[in-house]
Amino acid sequence: MNFLLLFLSLSLETGKNIFSNNFGKNYLKNNTDVYKFNMLLYIGSFITLLVMGNLRCSLFTLITAFIFAAVTAASQMFFLKALRYGHMSFTTFVQCSSMIIPTLYGIIMLGEKMTVLQMIAIPLLIFAMALVLGIRRERANSKWVIFSLLAMLFTGLIGIMQTVHQTSSHSDELFGFLTLAFLFASAFNAVLWVHEGRKRRASFSVKSRVPIHAGLSGIFMGIVNVINLYLAGVMPKVLFFPISNGGLIFMTSLCGVLIFKEKMNTKQWIGMALGIAALCCLGI
Repeated sequence: MNFLLLFLSLSLETGKNIFSNNFGKNYLKNNTDVYKFNMLLYIGSFITLLVMGNLRCSLFTLITAFIFAAVTAASQMFFLKALRYGHMSFTTFVQCSSMIIPTLYGIIMLGEKMTVLQMIAIPLLIFAMALVLGIRRERANSKWVIFSLLAMLFTGLIGIMQTVHQTSSHSDELFGFLTLAFLFASAFNAVLWVHEGRKRRASFSVKSRVPIHAGLSGIFMGIVNVINLYLAGVMPKVLFFPISNGGLIFMTSLCGVLIFKEKMNTKQWIGMALGIAALCCLGI
């Protein structure tokens, strides 16, 4: 059942990425657009969680939800800054490598064990992701390195905060935690939207298709976070985080080929095969 839930999570996350890809290619013009889109997305997630679950909340859940929202907003902010100075494939690869952070947290802080196959599978998965994303040697901009590493750090902290809450005595307050987190995230992005809007207005209006795409993305994200938060508490971190991050890369790449007619070269197909093999090893 956990693997079925994980597959559903990856499918919904891929769907969100499809909407985001459409927004990025057809509507995105400036940073104000990004913050406005993200605000609408998080509002969609907030409403979804508000409808889905019990809002019971302790002080511990309130504090961890605020931290979760803050690291989520920071991850997105540094990711956007990194994109200004480097390639999308490089930046995405570094951010997805953040799976190592909660995985190490599970091993060091929670005493989780790794099998020999899992020890082999994680570096193999990272190598496969590099092939699929088309990573190649290139002199990196120093600002890109700093912002990418910060994006990686805060994305990893998202996984740690999921684990902290779901391994605590307040794990049954899952819906309250996420509802508050998305409310805080909406507020963070609203502030950034207003701040950036003073310099440059958003290029899309509420009458366009963008709010619909953002709302649907938010619904998907809300459901994905419910599933992922639950799985972060019941699955070994060495299993959950590599599969959720690596699997997303491969499913998104396949959708790019099938839906957006993007081309994949031989190295990328080899990376896809190696990635699937690595994911199978992680599950053994």
